[in-house]
Amino acid sequence: MLSTSGLAASNTRLGSEHLRRLDRTILARSRVGLPVDCSFDDALSALGRVVRETIPNGRIFYLGEGPSGPVVGSLVSGVGLSPSPRGILVVQIDPFRVLSRFHP
Repeated sequence: MLSTSGLAASNTRLGSEHLRRLDRTILARSRVGLPVDCSFDDALSALGRVVRETIPNGRIFYLGEGPSGPVVGSLVSGVGLSPSPRGILVVQIDPFRVLSRFHP
């Protein structure tokens, strides 16, 4: 079941208590220039581009399935993006929890 508790509170902080500084930086840079209603594919393209620019040989990976679709992101931190009826979410895969919306 998708837990959204704390979602509103974490919108402006990108769930900072659960994110490494590098993850916060990459997610913030990935949002630049994307409309709030961007597609999941556009968000993944932006995320992949920023990861390649930031981390030598950086890549994003399929991490598993969320309640509404795939989770794609970092193997190291287990944080990624996942589509939902409410928009693109930033989630942690294990244990699965919603950290924030991609566009606060």
